Amino acid sequence: MKTKDFFKMAKLGSTECVGIGKGSDFHELKDDPENGEAVIAVGIEVRSGYILDAIGTLYDNGRTSLHGNLSGGSSHRIKFEEGDDLKSIEGRCDVNYAGNKTFSKVVIHTVNGKKYGPFGDADAGRKFKLEVPVGSKFVGLYGKADKISVNQLGITYVEAVLDNPASAVPPLAKPEMAPPPLGKPQR
Repeated sequence: MKTKDFFKMAKLGSTECVGIGKGSDFHELKDDPENGEAVIAVGIEVRSGYILDAIGTLYDNGRTSLHGNLSGGSSHRIKFEEGDDLKSIEGRCDVNYAGNKTFSKVVIHTVNGKKYGPFGDADAGRKFKLEVPVGSKFVGLYGKADKISVNQLGITYVEAVLDNPASAVPPLAKPEMAPPPLGKPQR
């Protein structure tokens, strides 16, 4: 069964956007151009060599929208396994390359513990980590890119709403928060 069968789209959210803003904005929230129906993010495509040249979201209709240098580096297509999803993207950013500030290394982690990368060979730049909140669904990427590389990056997600919210009531965090036992009040 597809993810869209389990979740209803609720509140849209996004992580912070890391990197230094130069280039054209991109923000991926997709509808299939052929039929107008929403498409589901099922992976990420990356082009990398020494740096992160390009990145984009892979959708269940087989399309990917890449941003950055579309001919730089080698192509890596990551399709998440059924039931898996993006957990985080981490690495290094703000490194100088060809007069540009870009990402020198990116590693992709999934909810089920898979690790992809590193993409990019440089160890320079500032460390970063972008995380999709627990219980949320990855829907796309956003940021800035130019013809040389990706310059800013963030993750867009929706908070998942279960069909039966009563089954998702979390346990009480502290015993002292538990309600008093039922029965006659003590005097």
